[in-house]
Amino acid sequence: TGHYPPFTTVLPSAAPPRIDVPVSGSKSYTNRALVMASLAPGRTVLRGVSPSTDSTAMCEALERFGVRTVSLGDDTLQVDAPD
Repeated sequence: TGHYPPFTTVLPSAAPPRIDVPVSGSKSYTNRALVMASLAPGRTVLRGVSPSTDSTAMCEALERFGVRTVSLGDDTLQVDAPD
């Protein structure tokens, strides 16, 4: 048996976190990042995204659910989740 507290209180953050997570430019990682960005409130900027046909299809599918994706040039996408 450990000496852990019986529970831990987690308080909401006062502001959204700003996190940079480097990932490879594979289409699988890009599609996973697109789904996560579409579920996060507000705006997410993804860098190092794959320009694959699969990733383009994922953007088109997410847009049908109200997610807005905008290419910011090179390998960067802006993802705006619906309110």
